[in-house]
Amino acid sequence: MRFPTLMLGLVVGAWSAPLAAQLELLGGVRLAVGGSNLFNTYPDQQVKPANVSFGRFIYSRSVTQFGMNGGFYYARLALSL
Repeated sequence: MRFPTLMLGLVVGAWSAPLAAQLELLGGVRLAVGGSNLFNTYPDQQVKPANVSFGRFIYSRSVTQFGMNGGFYYARLALSL
């Protein structure tokens, strides 16, 4: 299938790495830490100025494998009564 070059830019291979770990601290208290897109990878930026539309679409709307907000990290503390 051939795509119009006006709509698509160059897409370079990249990957996203999720990771999570959980540890039981005391009876019923658990700590979890993790993240999604650990290496803070972003999609390729638009190469054609006509596709950016006044700065609203920096990244291609056709290619959003790992989102456009970079990495997401968290810590969670759970208590079981």
